[in-house]
Amino acid sequence: MSVETAQRTRPRSHSLTAGLTDRWALAALCVAGGSRLLIALVCLVAGRLFSVQPVNPALRYPAVAEVLHGTLGELLNPLAHYDGVWFLHVAVQGYPDGQFATFFPLYPLTVRAAALLAGRNYELAGIALSTIFFLAAAALLYHLVELDFGRRAALCSVAFLSLFPTSFFFQATYSESLLLLLSLVCFWCLRRDRLVLAGVAALLATLTRVSGILLLAPLAMAYFGSSKRAAGRAGARSAALLLPPLGLLGYCLYLWHAGGDPVAWSTEESEWGRHLASPVGTVWHATRAAGYAVRYIATGRPAPLLQAYPGQVMSFVQHEIAVVNLISFLALVFAVWALVAGWRRLPHGYSVYAAALIAVPLLQPRAQIPLMSMPRFVLCAFPLFITAGLATERRGRLRTVLLLGSTAALVYLAGRFALWLFVA
Repeated sequence: MSVETAQRTRPRSHSLTAGLTDRWALAALCVAGGSRLLIALVCLVAGRLFSVQPVNPALRYPAVAEVLHGTLGELLNPLAHYDGVWFLHVAVQGYPDGQFATFFPLYPLTVRAAALLAGRNYELAGIALSTIFFLAAAALLYHLVELDFGRRAALCSVAFLSLFPTSFFFQATYSESLLLLLSLVCFWCLRRDRLVLAGVAALLATLTRVSGILLLAPLAMAYFGSSKRAAGRAGARSAALLLPPLGLLGYCLYLWHAGGDPVAWSTEESEWGRHLASPVGTVWHATRAAGYAVRYIATGRPAPLLQAYPGQVMSFVQHEIAVVNLISFLALVFAVWALVAGWRRLPHGYSVYAAALIAVPLLQPRAQIPLMSMPRFVLCAFPLFITAGLATERRGRLRTVLLLGSTAALVYLAGRFALWLFVA
């Protein structure tokens, strides 16, 4: 991959600091930062205009996840909903008896460390860290794209990433922003033929989420495709390929010691209703579910065999499942389009990594929501947004329409999330 990307290199800027001094880079950071302010404002307005959905008390963690009050609480408390609560649990108490193993340790560890500087306010530390990680990732994405495709494409890529309908997860107490940043660091190091540093970034990404181990694919492509494998460096470069698996192995050994189950992170997935399946079958069921969703939204006729969860009204469940299935299917459509359109334009290492990330939810569907978490998984597949930027960099009207539509969807989904309505 490094050879292929090196052929595309433009000599304008040679360092991150140099790349951040021009107005295009500053504009990209303004878009990234402005999108974070928009999301906080949406949380505030949603909470004041609409009723918050009552949820199972087990999903709440008021001692840590809802500690802010007044206007600040209205702005930030909604960003610690759903899985954000579990990440804060791990940050506070670790993995008692191997519990919460699905939530990999690096992000909670950074939150725990940052909380020491924030008066042990874990919620504030988590939101601040997620935002910082995202802004750093946006800067790095801009620089990578600018090197290969120019400033306009770089700015467009950052805009599509920042305003994607589920990009509020980058600001929540979730690990998305850290995984995105480490993935970009890995590719940045590969581009500069720093295979060992890329392996370290991939190891850290694996400790952030199990899908970080998929960075092994572009690492291997760079290793076997590089023309710079000098004999004196071959050992260290080969060892770099072992780093991501070692990260996962280390976590498994810890879980074995903590609770006796070294693969608790995998076995817990069944408790969330996931099961292994063929990607083809998942896409088929997801397409049917999206069809049912459109029919329900248009006519009120629900999908067959839906069951309400205990204590919930059937009509509410039907509506929510319809909305989530439609959102998830649209995220898949976007991902497939971007993968196909980007295959010839992007370095293949980019496309392989993005495709692998998208395959993960296809391999682990959930019965009523086949594409569970797909709108969130696409966020870290950053090559998809590079493709969107390239496709619209010289189509100003199309780009404006798409970004306005994406922003409107971001407002809607961020509002849902703030009101304890499920998104992904």
